[in-house]
Amino acid sequence: MSVLDAVEAPHVAHRDNHTHRDVNGGWLRPAVFGAMDGLVSNVALAGSPSREYVELHKKKSDDDETIVLALTRAPAVLGEDYGARWESVRTFPGAELVAKKYKRPLDWVQYKEGKHELIIGEDFVSAEEGTGVVHMAPAFGADDYAAGQRNGLAFLQPVNLRGEFPSTMPLVGGMFVKDADAVILEELKRRGVLWKSAQFEHAYPHCWRCETPLLYYARTSWFVRTTEFKDAMLVRNARVDWHPAEVGAGRFGEWLTNNIDWAVSRDRYW
Repeated sequence: MSVLDAVEAPHVAHRDNHTHRDVNGGWLRPAVFGAMDGLVSNVALAGSPSREYVELHKKKSDDDETIVLALTRAPAVLGEDYGARWESVRTFPGAELVAKKYKRPLDWVQYKEGKHELIIGEDFVSAEEGTGVVHMAPAFGADDYAAGQRNGLAFLQPVNLRGEFPSTMPLVGGMFVKDADAVILEELKRRGVLWKSAQFEHAYPHCWRCETPLLYYARTSWFVRTTEFKDAMLVRNARVDWHPAEVGAGRFGEWLTNNIDWAVSRDRYW
């Protein structure tokens, strides 16, 4: 099990009723190594176009800053009694978030090619956890990478094969990414861009040999394009006289249905 910090969000600027208001972009999903170190590689936020979102303003606040999150997640994130402390500015469909710009909380890595600091619409954004606004780092997660390809996002990978930040990076240079969380959290506080932090215990993959945390890491690999033959394989599988029948329709059939290109590159140590 691993304990990660969850961060509430960078600011998103948008026009509302002919005035400018800063809108908090929502919870950042721990999709990379943990919410803290993943922020270094942030290039986008993702919302669900089909879900309802709410913009809230704290009743006793002296400024006009508001927060935005999925309507159904407000009680879980802010407390069941959030209505006593927050007033609703408006509700709106998530599609309105798409293409809006925001400012990332950490600017330690320079962007190269690709779009960045914008909100995209993705169906995988969950209403079961977080706030309905997800942090995206295409170099460190399957969903993030696929979304990055679909939306032409920038690709930031400031981590070497030892899982360390480059020595030239401010504050966390040379550190293993999992050891950098506390430093990054303090920097977010110092910059005034941290709205809320909390710890969540959840399952996290570890190496079964050395028991160290594993990193989701995009790298150049060779693939067999099995998806090109997916339909033909499904047809042939349906012709097989399976015994028992549920193997063909179940385990093997589901494997074919969910077929992805086969990665044949291997990197192991012994």
